Amino acid sequence: MIIKIRKIELKTLTNKSGVSEQIISLPKGGGAIKGLGEKFQPDMHTGTGNYSIPLDIPLGRNGFQPNLTLQYSTGNNNGPYGLGWNINTPNISRKTAKGIPKYKDYAKKPNEFDTFILSGSEDLVLIKENLNEGMNKNEIHRYFRPKIEGLFAKIKHVIGINKNYWEITTKSGIKNFYGDDKTSQIYDEENQNHIYKWLLSKSIDTFGNIILYQYKRDNGRNEKGITLFEEGFKSEFNHSYNCTYISKISYVNYRNENLDEKFLFSILFDYGDYDENGDKINPWECREDPFSFNKAGF
Repeated sequence: MIIKIRKIELKTLTNKSGVSEQIISLPKGGGAIKGLGEKFQPDMHTGTGNYSIPLDIPLGRNGFQPNLTLQYSTGNNNGPYGLGWNINTPNISRKTAKGIPKYKDYAKKPNEFDTFILSGSEDLVLIKENLNEGMNKNEIHRYFRPKIEGLFAKIKHVIGINKNYWEITTKSGIKNFYGDDKTSQIYDEENQNHIYKWLLSKSIDTFGNIILYQYKRDNGRNEKGITLFEEGFKSEFNHSYNCTYISKISYVNYRNENLDEKFLFSILFDYGDYDENGDKINPWECREDPFSFNKAGF
């Protein structure tokens, strides 16, 4: 049996009346109400839940401003912003996965000095070491790269007299300085050469725009000089305090009439000592839930 299928041509009717069709469309959202861009991401390896909230801050000159995210993880301990919460301040630290650091920044054999970790990246691998560097030829410059390359940045560790900081130049020419002063370092009070973590202290782009990060060191006392032990926390007896907290970020720099460096925008981190106008009204009080971590060995 043969079945024939006839080809049918359909002719469309055109509107020749000169009157346009009135089509009613549904309204679309996204106007007044907008989310913060928050994201939830489970970790398939550890089973933890991770939640991030990007902080909406004013844009800087040429789009150069801090990139801050409030992060939560079900696997995190207590922190500066509560149980599980933290802010992604970039840093370089010593690796503690295999034990307490040796606090050796350079040695003759690679296995004799510590392994360093750049936040958001892999372990740093030493590729070159130059002696007698700097203006007075008394500095050691050590160059690193991530174990798995992806940044394509110039990573330099500068060690000298009263100097121990990192300088990272990105592939776009932005220079980031880590721990170039004591306030941006987490170190042992009894031996200040034992630096566990270098915090991001300054960023400079190719146009001279600056982002300045300032920190406040915890000395176990409030601004009245009263210690936690004196406030009734008996477990804090003979306890050393070495942690630092981000206190201020300034950006969009300019020079005033006296050629002093000033900033148009500042982000203040309020630990209960500022009012709504950003004026300091209260002393920095001790927390009622003190916490510690001992990875650094001090």
